[in-house]
Amino acid sequence: MGMERDGRIPSFLPLHHIHGIINIASCALWSGATIEPFSRFDAQRSSTACAPRLHDLHAVPTIYVKLIQTLEAVSPADRATSSADLRKCG
Repeated sequence: MGMERDGRIPSFLPLHHIHGIINIASCALWSGATIEPFSRFDAQRSSTACAPRLHDLHAVPTIYVKLIQTLEAVSPADRATSSADLRKCG
């Protein structure tokens, strides 16, 4: 779905971060999508926070590394569920 009028974009980054301003806030506002801000990034909760209501995950490399580390630390069944949820975020 991505940056479309009915999209809901999670934002784990502070809005003063250039990636948060340009790639999340500006693009979402331009397309009419809704930004769903999170007060902070939590790797364990974030893998399921996106699906099914949020679309198009944008982050910085540090966040992606933390997500990978979290997925590697859980059971194969939990990893499969979390991976499927993250795929729904685009």
